[in-house]
Amino acid sequence: MFHQGKTRLAVTLGAVFLIVVSLSIFMSGVSGHLNWIARQHKTEKNGDSKGTAEGGVRCPLDGALLSSLPKDRPVAVVIDDLPSARPQAGLNSADIVYETLAEGGITRLLAVYYHGEAPRVGPIRSARFYFIQLARGLNAVLVHSGGSPDALEYMKTNNTAHIDEFRFARGFWRDSLRKAPHNLYSDTKTLHRLVQEIGLNKQVTVPALKIVGVKKNSSEDDGLQSDRIEVFISKSNRLIYIYDSQEKVYRR
Repeated sequence: MFHQGKTRLAVTLGAVFLIVVSLSIFMSGVSGHLNWIARQHKTEKNGDSKGTAEGGVRCPLDGALLSSLPKDRPVAVVIDDLPSARPQAGLNSADIVYETLAEGGITRLLAVYYHGEAPRVGPIRSARFYFIQLARGLNAVLVHSGGSPDALEYMKTNNTAHIDEFRFARGFWRDSLRKAPHNLYSDTKTLHRLVQEIGLNKQVTVPALKIVGVKKNSSEDDGLQSDRIEVFISKSNRLIYIYDSQEKVYRR
């Protein structure tokens, strides 16, 4: 629960967060609300995709220090977020995860893998138009199972790099221990190999995202601090961020 005197800042931060997200969507031509989940691992000072650091180069998506940039093109996987789909697999291994409002007050995730590797990713679900825009913005290959009518029509009539389970079933599998449609999975190794096989692994430039840290106010005014932030998506769905005092970040 909120500490006394901290509720006001939490509400304000939540409102600012939604405003920034909405503006980002408007500027990119994407319909729907977007919530960017911060990658949950420690990173050092961020650099761009071409910038080097002592001992290596920075990943343009999450700022992680790498010996070299991956040769494989990023894959952006649409992942289910319904309660029946949880716990999902592979989210902690993603370079970055987007969360979008789908329909009926529910959200859906887009996990992007560039240097991140996961032996199990899913449950994989259908595409929406805004997922196409997010993947294209990162020069990533969209991975999905079917999609909304407008998304499928757009991918059909535009040059969209994507892998649909309905066309490339060999890159996916079903978990017999879970009920459909919340049981479709793949892994990053299989997906990168499939991207190569079907000729989508073109040399692309992955744009560098500016990594912005959220720091707690260090002033003496405790009324300007909050250990918990809640963003209400709908009556049945809310996003909660808890402050990690050791890592100095808010965790989803």
